[in-house]
Order: sequence, then C-alpha cells, then structure tokens
Amino acid sequence: MQNRYLKGQVSLLVSPGGSGKSKLGLVDAAAIATGKPLSGFDVMEKGPVWYYNMEDPIDEIQRRILAMSLCHQVPTPLLKDLLITSGRERPFSLCKADPKTGVVINHDQINIMAQHAKDNKIKLLICDPVVRTHEVNENDNMQMDRVVWAFQQIALKANCAIGLVHHTSKVGADPKQEAGDMHSSRGATAVLNAARIVYTMRTMTTKEAKKLNIPDPRKGWYIRLDSAKANMHPPANKAFWYELHNMTLPNTDEVGAIKVAPDMVVKGAQDIKDEVEDREFLELKNKVLKLLYKHMKPGDDKPLTKVIKTLQSTKPGREALGSDTDKSKLTLINKIKRIIGEAAQYEEKVFTLYQARKGATTVLKCRQNMAGKREHELEVFKEGNANNVVPKIQSDYDFLN
Repeated sequence: MQNRYLKGQVSLLVSPGGSGKSKLGLVDAAAIATGKPLSGFDVMEKGPVWYYNMEDPIDEIQRRILAMSLCHQVPTPLLKDLLITSGRERPFSLCKADPKTGVVINHDQINIMAQHAKDNKIKLLICDPVVRTHEVNENDNMQMDRVVWAFQQIALKANCAIGLVHHTSKVGADPKQEAGDMHSSRGATAVLNAARIVYTMRTMTTKEAKKLNIPDPRKGWYIRLDSAKANMHPPANKAFWYELHNMTLPNTDEVGAIKVAPDMVVKGAQDIKDEVEDREFLELKNKVLKLLYKHMKPGDDKPLTKVIKTLQSTKPGREALGSDTDKSKLTLINKIKRIIGEAAQYEEKVFTLYQARKGATTVLKCRQNMAGKREHELEVFKEGNANNVVPKIQSDYDFLN
C-alpha cells in the first residue's frame, strides 16, 4: 500500500485507545485483500492479508468485519483473502525478558508465523496491539528493539509487509498533542527507530472542528491520520480524516466502522506554513500598494530606501512595515521589490547583486500608461549609469482606479 506498508519492513500506527486504530487496521487489511483503496491509499499489490487481533475474541472481530463491509459496500465474498486470528484463542509471544541474557527470542514462533504467512502468500500481516506480542519491559530500548527485530525476521522470511499497532503514552493521548508526533507513543523509542514507516492517529480537536465547520459534539466522530516518519519514501504532505459510522448488522446490533471523510483532506504542516506566509504577503502587498498610491504620483523617481522611510513615517506605514528598528532594511527592500516586481518574475539574486555594489541605488519609478493606469518600475543606477533590471509591469492598482 502506497506510503503505508513496505514489503519486508515493519510499519507502525501510534494511537490512543478507543480512537479507531483497530478499525483502520481492518480497513487497510480489506483494501489490500480486495485491491480497492478503501482507506484512501492506493493498493500497489493485491493479495491475502493476515489480521492478528491480540485482544478481541473471534466473534467480535467478525462483527467488525461485517460492519466494515457494510460501511464500504464490499460484499463479504470479496474478503475471502482476509485471514483473521484472535490472540485470545491463539496467543503468542516473540520475546521474553530474561534476567541473565536480557531477552530470549522465540525463534520457533518466528519460523511458525513466517511459514504460515509464506504458505498463504500473505502480503501484509497486522498485529494489534504490539504490547500483547511479547513479554519484555516496554520501556527498555534494548528489549523492545529485539521485539521489532523478531517481526522484521518474519517479514523477511515471508517476504511480506508487517503493520504493528501501538498505544500512545498518557501525554500522547492528550488531544492537544501535535498531530504527526511519533514520540507520543508510549515505551521505548527503539520501536520508532526500528520501524520504517510511522503514522499517528487521534480524534479531532475543538480547534480543528471549528476550522472545518464541524459541530463540537460531533468532533469525536472524526479521526485524523498523519505521517510521522518515512525512511524509504517521500513523506505524505496531507493529513487524512476518517469518519466513524454506526452500522446496523442483520441481528440489529450496532457496530462501529470508519470511512474516509469526504472533502476533508487537511493540508500538512508545510502546506499550512506556506498558506499562512502567502496570506501574510498578500495582506502586506495590498497595504503597501495603497500606501504607494497615496505617496507617489506619476512622474516620481525616488530611491527605494527613501520611499520606505517615507512610508514608515506614517502610522499606516509603520503598521504595515514596522519601524527601522523592527525589521532590517534589506528585508523590507526585498519585500518591496517582490511586491513591485512580482508580475515581471524578477530574479531576487540580481537585485541582491546590484544592491551589494558600491554606489548602486535602486529607484522606484511611477508612471501612468495610456489607459490611465499607474505602473511602477524598478531600476538600479550604478555611478550614474542606468541598468534597468526589471521591465515595466502591469499596474497593481486596478482595484483602486
């Protein structure tokens, strides 16, 4: 599955209890078993999946599978390649703490599971949760590293991907915890370091609900999935939202299932940062253009530094550009250059080069075109010789004229 599971490697899903991670694990399993992108990720290789739930009885797992198939409208016959095992009925332990050697690895269990996966041509093995698959100190890095190593051996021997479901710490379970923070997991960090792909999952916060226009009482029905670590593929740029659904089974029981929430793919951290920066620049651009419209008239030729100083002498100018002590002159010059020269797609390095030369002066020229619109042009003068670095650009004052 693209960006989620890799053949021969271990992936980790970190989530607080009761947030829907087991439901997502089932959807992932069904997606690969059917070849359909049920969880929102493209399936690169369709095939049998082994879902090993270490906590729930087999009848509860079957109820969840039925609810999931109803939610995604996938007929149960299409799930013939979804193999399920209950850890309550067939528990296993890959590693055990030992006071002398530190850890005893159960190689027999590794070989049994690897052979079973190989015989059934398993593409993905999901174990939920990982804490039930060993008997070591969860806070001991060396011991937990051995646990992940044991799963890696199964993945290599069976040539399949492995997905482990892991709980968060008490701090990580806080809804205010930052999305995509893999260190919200509980126990030793060796688990995080050994896993090739890590995702975090948590319910919607009040702030997110407000941003997405979700009523506060409904926020608990939405779950956010974020990429936290990707050693062998480019990190995902988006966060995925899933919505909880109560599905009524034929026996009238209601069982929860999750499905990708429509039109709720949220921008990742870098996208949000870029969006904020673009919005802030647009606001600054509008303010500066209004100030220039007021303080410059057609025919004016003024050094750019003098223009900035004039703007900063006014209250609106100080609010937009700050004072000389608030921001460096070079930063302001570059911002003004970007505002004036944006439409001409100038190269900032050209301005920097000319500005660094002794005696070079950047001049802002205001002109009026034949249509009566104002145009601005930046020129760099060096020892009396004009070097027009930026050609004339279309007027930025159309909204004012």
